[in-house]
Amino acid sequence: SVGVELDIGHISVGIVDLQGQLVCSGTYARQPDESADRTMERIEEAVNALVRMHGIERSRIVGIGVGLPGIVDNKGGVVIFSVQFGWRNTPLADKLKQLTGFDVAVDNELKVKALAEHLKGSAIGSRHTALLGFGNGVGSALILEGEIYRGDMNSAGEIGHTTVDPNGMMCECGKTGCLQTYINISSLLSEANRFRPVQRIEEILEARRAGEQWAERLIERALMYMAITVNNIVCTNNPDSVILSGELIEKFPEMYDEVEQLCNSRFIWEPLRGTFTFHRSRLKEQGVMIGSGILSLNRFFALA
Repeated sequence: SVGVELDIGHISVGIVDLQGQLVCSGTYARQPDESADRTMERIEEAVNALVRMHGIERSRIVGIGVGLPGIVDNKGGVVIFSVQFGWRNTPLADKLKQLTGFDVAVDNELKVKALAEHLKGSAIGSRHTALLGFGNGVGSALILEGEIYRGDMNSAGEIGHTTVDPNGMMCECGKTGCLQTYINISSLLSEANRFRPVQRIEEILEARRAGEQWAERLIERALMYMAITVNNIVCTNNPDSVILSGELIEKFPEMYDEVEQLCNSRFIWEPLRGTFTFHRSRLKEQGVMIGSGILSLNRFFALA
C-alpha cells in the first residue's frame, strides 16, 4: 500500500509492505497556502515517481492511506475541518481516487501514528496507549485493547483546542486560550518575534542554550504545558503507556527528557505516578506513513 503524511510544510509518501515495513519513501516541500487540489496532484506525482524509481508494479498496490491533522470522517474519507490546512468538508478520498485509480483511506495523523506504534513501534504489547503529538499542532490519540478510540465523529483526542485560559492568546482556530497556543511551533515563533526576528524553532532553542532569558521563559512555559497535558491525559484515560511524539520531541530529544522530569517531579497526580511508562516514538517521522499504509491494508483485507 501507499502511506502518505500530509503536514503544513511537507508531504511524505512511502510504499508499505504486508508486514508494515517501509519499502521506500520520499519527502517533498509543501507551501502552507497550497490548495487541496494541488496537494492531491502532488501526491499522485509522488506515487508515480516512487513506483517508477523502484520498479514496483502498480497492480500490486492495494490502496492509499493518508494521515493529516484535523477532524476526519474516516468512513467517508472527508476532511471535515483542518485548522492547519484551512480545509473544510474536503472529499479527499474520492478526489484522490479519481486521480490515482486507487482506493483511498483517510484518517487523523495521530490516530494512524498511534496504530503504527501499537503494531510496529514502542507500544507493542500495551493494552491502553496514549500518544501525544507536540509540533505544528497539539493532539493525542488512544489505542484501547488494540483498537483506535475515535469517539462519535472521530474527533477524540483533539486536546489542542481544549481551553486553558479564556483570556489567553488567539488560536488559529478562532478561539482564545487553546492549549496549543502555549506549545505549538507557530505560536512559539509568533511569541519569539516579539523579542527579535526568528524564523525557525531551532533559533529559539539555540537562544535558550545561550542563556537568553526570553527564550528560556518561552520554552520552559511550553514544557510546563506539555507536562500538564500528560497529566490531564493520564488522569482522564489511565493508560499503561504514554508515547511522546511530534517535531518538538523528535527533533529536540532534550525536550522529551525535560517533560518526563517535570511529570515525575511535579505534575503527575500522586496516585497515578508509576502506573504507566513513558516512551519515545520509535517510528518517529516514519510513523504516519507506516500507519497510513497499515490503514489502507486493513481496509483492503476487510473488504476482500
